[in-house]
Amino acid sequence: MKTLNPVALDEVPAPTSLREEIRSRIAADADSVRPDDVVPQPISRPTRRILAGAAAAVLLLVGVYTLSPQRTPEAYAGWSASATELAPAQLGAMADLCPPTQVPVGADESVEVTPILAEQRGDYKMRLAVSDVGYQWCFVMPDADADSGVRRGAEGMFWPEDQSPVPAGDGEVTLVQASSYAPFPDLGPLTMIVGTAGADVTEVQVATAGGSFADATVADGWWIVWFPGDVELGDTMTVTTSDGTQTEVAATPAAG
Repeated sequence: MKTLNPVALDEVPAPTSLREEIRSRIAADADSVRPDDVVPQPISRPTRRILAGAAAAVLLLVGVYTLSPQRTPEAYAGWSASATELAPAQLGAMADLCPPTQVPVGADESVEVTPILAEQRGDYKMRLAVSDVGYQWCFVMPDADADSGVRRGAEGMFWPEDQSPVPAGDGEVTLVQASSYAPFPDLGPLTMIVGTAGADVTEVQVATAGGSFADATVADGWWIVWFPGDVELGDTMTVTTSDGTQTEVAATPAAG
C-alpha cells in the first residue's frame, strides 16, 4: 500500500498569487512569439472532405425542407380515372340525395330535372340530370360527421347560348361546358366536364393540359367526367364508337 510522503511546510515555496502567475506566463508566451510566426495552418485533406460532406448534408436538408414542405392530406383522395357507372336502381337512390329541381344561375324560378346518369369514382358519386333549359350535376361523398352520413353539393346551369344540347350525328360528341367548382371549400376545387354524345359513342377519354386523363361515363346520349383541382383541358378528346373506331376531336365547345 502506497502512502503519501509527508512534506514539511517549511519546504514548500511560497508562490505568488494564482492570478499573477497566469499573467506572467501569458506575457512570457507572448514575448516568445513574433507576429510573423502567426500564420494560418492548412487544413488537412481528410478534414476538408469531412467539412465538405457536412456542408453538403446541411444544404441537402435545407433543399428537402424547401422543396418538400409538410404534406397535407390529398383532396379527393381515392379518385379514380376510370369510373363505375351506377345501375338504374342506384341512380334512383341518388334522387333521394340530390335536389329534384334546379335553379339555373341567374334564374328566378326552379325547374324540374330528370336524372340521366350517375357514376362513382372512389368514394365519390356524381349524378347528371337535365331539363329543357339546362342541366344539373350533383356531387355526393361520405361524411361520418353529417347527420345523413353524406355531404352533397349541386349546381344548376343554363344551356350555353351558342351550343346545342343535341349532338350533330353518330360518332360525334359535344363538349357542353367545362368549369371549376368548389362544392366543399375544405376539399378545394374540382373541374366538371359535361357533354352530349351520339347514339353509337361508347367511350370518351378526356385529357388535361398536364398530361393526366380520365374516362367519362357515357349513357343515354350524355357523358360526364371530373378531375380533382382546377385543371386545364388538353386540346383533344378520344372518342370510341360501338364498332371500335377511335377518333380525336377538339376539346372545345361546339357552336350550335
